[in-house]
Amino acid sequence: MYFKVISTPLGKLLLESDGDHLTGIKIYNEEEVLEEKSLDIFLETEQFLKFYFRGLKGNTLNYKLIGSKFQKRIWKILLRIPYGETRSYGEVTREYMKRYSVDSMSPQAVGTAIGKNPLLILVPCHRVIKSDGSIGGFSAGIERKEFLLNLEKMA
Repeated sequence: MYFKVISTPLGKLLLESDGDHLTGIKIYNEEEVLEEKSLDIFLETEQFLKFYFRGLKGNTLNYKLIGSKFQKRIWKILLRIPYGETRSYGEVTREYMKRYSVDSMSPQAVGTAIGKNPLLILVPCHRVIKSDGSIGGFSAGIERKEFLLNLEKMA
């Protein structure tokens, strides 16, 4: 695994790569000691995020989703949520059930999978809210989720 820490309006982010693909965008924990590496995918990701934080769309990134089959399926549904729009946990659950012919499923299981998203911003887990319109949880913190939702609404 290769790492790079970048500064963004969201704070310091830790980029992770297997050398070819982006595998992680996470909030950087200042206590982590990492040996950083300069990779093309990190430069591309920085450019993508610069565009994103200016309300613009950048090029598609070469990424790899690492997780269980269920998690990957949920994350692929999140990738279909358009920029500036939101979906409820229930809507994501129903989309999963429809797409994969599942008779019943717990929105909590969906929420847990969403919370394990390794690619913040790129896989837009911040676009999933509670059915009553409130923000709900976010692994990177509620204030960051609010920031991202407001950024997308203003763009």
